[in-house]
Amino acid sequence: MAGFLCLAGYMPEEERFAPMTDALKISGPIVFITASGGALAQIVSATGVGDVLADTMINSPIPVLLIPFLITGLSKFAQGSASVAALLAAGLSVPLCEAGLLTPLEAFLSISAGSALGSHVNNSFTWVFSEFMGYDIKSTIKSLCVCQNLVMAGSGILATVVVSVIL
Repeated sequence: MAGFLCLAGYMPEEERFAPMTDALKISGPIVFITASGGALAQIVSATGVGDVLADTMINSPIPVLLIPFLITGLSKFAQGSASVAALLAAGLSVPLCEAGLLTPLEAFLSISAGSALGSHVNNSFTWVFSEFMGYDIKSTIKSLCVCQNLVMAGSGILATVVVSVIL
């Protein structure tokens, strides 16, 4: 921005805004998707829907180790941001750790594995990957999203189970 301000007077007017316009065409949707994911996480937190989801999962026959994984994955699938999903799951996993049902390490590993679950078109990285690799969205879904969902999330939760058994 400083470079633009310093050089703006020396550039022809038709060239002045072209780099910023091009950058916003690529980054604008990515920023919007990430921001909307953060807004959704705030809505989930404010309305108590996250607590209801956590209580439902705790009272279900799902193994406790999978609860942070599923909360993260479902949240990421719904709103697209792995970091927002991980923060939401971390907050909802604290009672599990305090009750002694999970160690903080197990919760961390389960959340980390779950952050690779649920990638599709509402994930900003999907669009970054598609733009920079030159793939169309169909190829991106087939390669990146399937790979992330199956390989990364699957091997991550498997490693979490192994660590849990060792502990």
